[in-house]
Amino acid sequence: MVKMQNKWRDNILSEVKTHLEKQIEDSAKHKEAYNKSINPANAQLWVAVAILSKQLSELNRKVGVVEKDVIDFDKKVLDNVNNSLKELEKRLDVIKELENKITEFKKESVKPIVKEEKPKMKGKKSKLE
Repeated sequence: MVKMQNKWRDNILSEVKTHLEKQIEDSAKHKEAYNKSINPANAQLWVAVAILSKQLSELNRKVGVVEKDVIDFDKKVLDNVNNSLKELEKRLDVIKELENKITEFKKESVKPIVKEEKPKMKGKKSKLE
């Protein structure tokens, strides 16, 4: 009996084919184990599923680390912003206090000028009248 070559892998889209070939290559490393199965093809698929599960677990772990780092970074940035705001509020209070002192100083040092009238001379008209 002549075995027909199965060329189904040639009909896979290229963007998927590279992933398929990688899974076949990775699962082939366990060929000795799945060939001992009653159904080696089925066992090979389970090996591929296990490999994908391991990859997914590793990605989830890495995403968790990145999430934690982002949260920690966000907290540090927020703390820095809050500290900066507190410092700015203190400086603003000092500026307001200085403005109040300047205003008070101006009120105390600037007195209205009152024009003194010269006594009128009898009989002569003043040029001011």
